[in-house]
Amino acid sequence: MSVLEIYINWVNSVLGEAGGHVDGVEAVQDGKVLCDLIDVLAPDAGLAAKVKASGDCTPLSYIKVALDHMKSHGIKIKFPPQDIIHNEIKSLLDILWILILNYGIHFIGQNAFQRSVGIGKKQLLEWCQDELGTTFDHRNTLTFNLCNGNWFVQLLEQVAGCSMQKSKDTAEYIDALLTEIQDRYCIMKDIIRASDIVDGTVDEHTLMIYLSLMRRR
Repeated sequence: MSVLEIYINWVNSVLGEAGGHVDGVEAVQDGKVLCDLIDVLAPDAGLAAKVKASGDCTPLSYIKVALDHMKSHGIKIKFPPQDIIHNEIKSLLDILWILILNYGIHFIGQNAFQRSVGIGKKQLLEWCQDELGTTFDHRNTLTFNLCNGNWFVQLLEQVAGCSMQKSKDTAEYIDALLTEIQDRYCIMKDIIRASDIVDGTVDEHTLMIYLSLMRRR
């Protein structure tokens, strides 16, 4: 699965909390989705309502309001809003990762210097420790800590909150857990592949994205 597909699945996981859904990247170009995402992740923002009240509900207006909110919280934007409208893939990936990191993995109210990937990993690992009642070595990667010793499977079982019959095929069992979590919490199962968990090869950023969504449940 491509990075963009993972990001769109993240978008639908967040929007799903408010009953929303997008079919593809074209919706991001429309602009309103950016405001909707921020409104879910930072409920006091009220960006979509702000744009609607202005009477200028063009894609550019939605994008500018979303970018202004980011800038007001110390986020540096290195591309013009027109890049999103014109489907510049790098800008689309950049804006979605900015949202994931600053609003999803972190809380936007945190100091901008604290909203780093490294600190995000540390906080997610601490959350995993609390959920699982164990201690991990912070010197190791998230993937190593969670995919060795069956810890990620235990975390999925806990979040799924149900007793499922274990399959002899570990990947099949993990896939069933991911499906259950998707049904319960709208966390899209396609963000992460069961086989990558079994092999211990899941991408660190992908794992961070999925963990941050489970933490919101």
